[in-house]
Amino acid sequence: MVHELIQQYLDPAHVDQSQSPCPLAFLVTDVANREADVRSTYGKAFKKAATPLDAQMAEDFADSRNRSLALLAMMIGGVAIARAVDDKASNNHCLRLAMQSGVRWLNDCMPIWLQ
Repeated sequence: MVHELIQQYLDPAHVDQSQSPCPLAFLVTDVANREADVRSTYGKAFKKAATPLDAQMAEDFADSRNRSLALLAMMIGGVAIARAVDDKASNNHCLRLAMQSGVRWLNDCMPIWLQ
């Protein structure tokens, strides 16, 4: 399921959604320049968004929370950069690389019997 989530989140169709963009990726640079309470709220939303990943990986990894936060950070970064780049080919290339890296990292971390 985590593989599917990575693929869906980093899919160009998801990134191109102009009506309901992911606020974590959409607001990431804006929030960095805001007051502490805004950054705190963003941090709480980020941690909450990692909870479904954490829940799915909890049975497989002792440090599932750290892994889910790292994976979500990579995914949000990939989407944020892809949205910022105006060249469609570079945009799609960035998403593919993020997707491949996320899946490869997950596979490398996963015990062999789960692959």
